Amino acid sequence: DNDFMRRGRAQEPLARAEEWLSVRIRLRAGFPEAVADALLPGLSERADPLIGVGLLERVDGYLRTTITGALLENEVTFRLIACGTGGRTRAASPISWAPS
Repeated sequence: DNDFMRRGRAQEPLARAEEWLSVRIRLRAGFPEAVADALLPGLSERADPLIGVGLLERVDGYLRTTITGALLENEVTFRLIACGTGGRTRAASPISWAPS
């Protein structure tokens, strides 16, 4: 039982970081890239392909969704979070966002 509690507490910072991103990605202004990268290391690199396909954009140190990205907000959030957490989040998404 104590081992279960310790593992749960170890996940808390990751859960808080995911929640932070999930809330802030909905803001039209976006979120500060440096803060997001500190909370979820490697996020900046994971953002690059999303920028490349027109779902995110960098503006004055912030990342924000484009109009298309806002329509696919859950997928964008999933890609920013799941790919950098060593599989500790949801199962792989079935949605493909890359151009063919």
